[in-house]
Amino acid sequence: MRPVYILLLLMWPFAIAAQSKKANEEIIAGNTAYKEQQYAKAEEFYLKALTADPQSVIAKYNLATALYKQDRKVEAAQAYQQVAEAATDENLKAKSFYNKGVILSQQKNLEESIEAYKNALRNNPADKEARENLQKAMLELKKKTPSQLFQELIQKVYKKTGKTVVILIDEYDRPIVDYMDPYDYTKAIQHRDILKAFFNILKNASKYIRLLFITGITKFARVSLFSTLNHLTDLTLNPNYAALCGYTQGELEHSFAPYLERMPTNTLRQLKYWYNGYSWDGKTFLYNPYSILNFFFSGVYENYWFTTGTPSFLVRLLSKRFEYQ
Repeated sequence: MRPVYILLLLMWPFAIAAQSKKANEEIIAGNTAYKEQQYAKAEEFYLKALTADPQSVIAKYNLATALYKQDRKVEAAQAYQQVAEAATDENLKAKSFYNKGVILSQQKNLEESIEAYKNALRNNPADKEARENLQKAMLELKKKTPSQLFQELIQKVYKKTGKTVVILIDEYDRPIVDYMDPYDYTKAIQHRDILKAFFNILKNASKYIRLLFITGITKFARVSLFSTLNHLTDLTLNPNYAALCGYTQGELEHSFAPYLERMPTNTLRQLKYWYNGYSWDGKTFLYNPYSILNFFFSGVYENYWFTTGTPSFLVRLLSKRFEYQ
């Protein structure tokens, strides 16, 4: 059963004697139009009331309600927020936050709706409707899949900044590799399906994305993780990016010069022996960043990367095939 969020409509939330006479007249006319379901006309009267008295929280509140009834929910939510910020009466602040929460819930913007309901309860802890809707929104949020949350995050960052986003995903294959048990692939298959749904949303969100960069230990050519992302470019063996993932000799000597000055004279030769061991094109050799950073931190030559990045699934697979014991 889908949760039902009820908007609270307050045509006469407070006495209006303190308002200017002109504003009062326009509010009364707006309320009459509203009761007759002439919401656009009611909006006009409330706007006139605000022209006469820009500080009228009653006119602002009823304007928000009229906007909502015209299905202009974004404007209505903004208007309720303005009332909540301007009002001094806690009850009116609570109702404004509550109504904003209802609109956000209807738009499936559950995170912000939850915060709105919490604000409503901070101003009126006895508000049962706000408490019930808060629980409903929190339960509905828990039902969202990782891919849905990822898509919402991308869209919200774009909406807030006005700029397309850059997405960096490191070790995309970790949830699969860690469960590549050669005796039971059940978990690996489950995680593969979750990841596939997670990555599939990237295509629909492409208009919000400026750059997507994905790294991983293995290349799963047959698991269809990126079946819908047919515009990805594999840079692994592209010679133009051979120096991308690691430190070149020049970068090492330039960026770590202050550290090298304090090291023994044979340090560069030793570093090359220990950590300058991989290349993507057979010509450009790179230093392992993780090992270099750990060396300069401890001053000790160790197999830092191997101890943290050992492909254990490969060891288990070799063991199963009796190629390794």
